[in-house]
Amino acid sequence: MFTCPYCGGEAIDEPGNDALVCTSCGRLFDLDAAADEEREAAEIEKRVLGELMAEQDALEKRIRRFRSILWGIVVVLSLAVICVCIVKYVSSSNPYEGYTSDRADVMTVLNEEVLSEDYKEFYGASSSAKKELVLISSVLIVTFVVIGLFLSSLVPARLRKTVLGEDEKGNVVVVFIISFFLVLISIFNVAIYMGKKKISPSKAEYRLYVIEYRGKESKLADYGTDYATEYVYYIRFMKDGKEHSKRVSGDEYNFFPKDKGKYYIGAASDGSSHINFRVYPADKSIPQVTTVDYE
Repeated sequence: MFTCPYCGGEAIDEPGNDALVCTSCGRLFDLDAAADEEREAAEIEKRVLGELMAEQDALEKRIRRFRSILWGIVVVLSLAVICVCIVKYVSSSNPYEGYTSDRADVMTVLNEEVLSEDYKEFYGASSSAKKELVLISSVLIVTFVVIGLFLSSLVPARLRKTVLGEDEKGNVVVVFIISFFLVLISIFNVAIYMGKKKISPSKAEYRLYVIEYRGKESKLADYGTDYATEYVYYIRFMKDGKEHSKRVSGDEYNFFPKDKGKYYIGAASDGSSHINFRVYPADKSIPQVTTVDYE
């Protein structure tokens, strides 16, 4: 079937006529010329298709080269972080890790020296420089990988749009959202750990809180779900003739005793915050540092 070059309708070869006749507009045109035009159109289409395929191949090579360089950088940075982490992990440590205060369990005189020894023991058990190092290194590596994922999607999409006119904006947005939340979750987890109060024993000042202790309790957190797995901890104490309840950390909950009574709570302070680290029975202790009521 031949196509009319004027209207695009079907052209037929009428018997006894050297020309083709369009069944739509009725115009005549030469059969050989029509065949030449079709061959020329086929050749042009073939040439354009070949150029397009060559352009696509060149673009894919550029994309593959970019991705190989990008992931090479990600791998090198990650390996560098891992090497630094290993070196630091081996060489760094909490100087008070495993520290045990060299005294009897119950002292009668609670002075700066006694409280300092007890806080060093608490600090050594609760603070881990190596754990912080691993957490920070892990976040850095996750960040490198996520940035790599995002760039390996963004740059090829921009190249395809510039060279081929293809729009992959939707895919880039999805990758960006996933990357953003992965980095956010990693940073959030580290921020929670790093945000915990840490006062170095070398910078700590000490005080005692006086508490009329009434006991402690733990219960599952109520987050509005049927499958709560996190415990929250409370202690009860008397103040101004009324019983109060206060939420405390797991560390504090563990060192509070089961027995009711009057106690002193050892606290380390850096001037802006404080950490409670030990409870002393009032009937066996003589305070020689600043003493205030527990709140």
